Amino acid sequence: MALLAGEVDYASLTPVQWDAYARDPEFTRRFNTVSFLSLFYYYIAWRSDGSNPFFSDPEVRRAMSLALDREGYVRSVLHGSGQVSFSLFHPAILAPDPEDRPQSHDPTAAAALLDHAGWRLDPKSGVRRRNGVPFRFTLLIFSGGEDHVQFSQVAQESLRELGVEMSIERLDWAGLWERLQKGKFEAAMSGTVPAGDPDDVVYGMLHSSQIKDGRNYAAFHDEEIDAWLEEGRRTIDPVARSSCYRRIARREEALQPYTYLFFPRILAALSRRVTGVSPSPRGLLVQYPGVTRMKVGGPPGG
Repeated sequence: MALLAGEVDYASLTPVQWDAYARDPEFTRRFNTVSFLSLFYYYIAWRSDGSNPFFSDPEVRRAMSLALDREGYVRSVLHGSGQVSFSLFHPAILAPDPEDRPQSHDPTAAAALLDHAGWRLDPKSGVRRRNGVPFRFTLLIFSGGEDHVQFSQVAQESLRELGVEMSIERLDWAGLWERLQKGKFEAAMSGTVPAGDPDDVVYGMLHSSQIKDGRNYAAFHDEEIDAWLEEGRRTIDPVARSSCYRRIARREEALQPYTYLFFPRILAALSRRVTGVSPSPRGLLVQYPGVTRMKVGGPPGG
């Protein structure tokens, strides 16, 4: 309402508002519509330190990723305003390897992986069990995030159809942060905004040194990935670094300590009196990888 009243020059739009206004002649006369794929991404961390009977097994973690219909969520709930993140690298940070074949929604393959891992469907209860233990776990989410709540509910239904019972525990941000830091969870949904360098994206979340007092919330430990992460920090050649991080992404895809969900697409309107502004994955006011092409009422660089 403030945007339409002329009180502000820039405001984000919901997908419903975008559909309503983006082709309205009066609206487009006053505003430019702006769209960009945010660097922010959502993920689920599967705690793999043996503190629960489920997620220390990479087959189970891969099954969880295959069971979640991320593409359907972006298409239906987000009205297409996002992009599924099959790895932790935003396309602006590291272009996808054309030889990679990321795992998409495949509940049949997910069921086969769980069967192979010993989690068999109990025909009486409809819940999978292994050695008498039912596959029941809790997902922590941020109660104040609409995407957290909506996606967790969709995921809950997808897993129920697979014979896995997932309960949802909603926490305020302070409570979620504390549980992530202490590793007191089975699975947790969160999100992050990387600074932009591939090392910033992956080192904190994957290197074993970051399990305690770092961002490796999944408690993931893999010697090959540790070595490649350290190699990436020693190498300055961009081609060699890209090769290194693609190896990391490929192995991480196989081991799935995290399920990467989606990058939201930011939809917004900008007053036409502001000109020469090009959005980056960091938005309008912060450019990535740096100031590229931004002119407001003056010459380039002014």
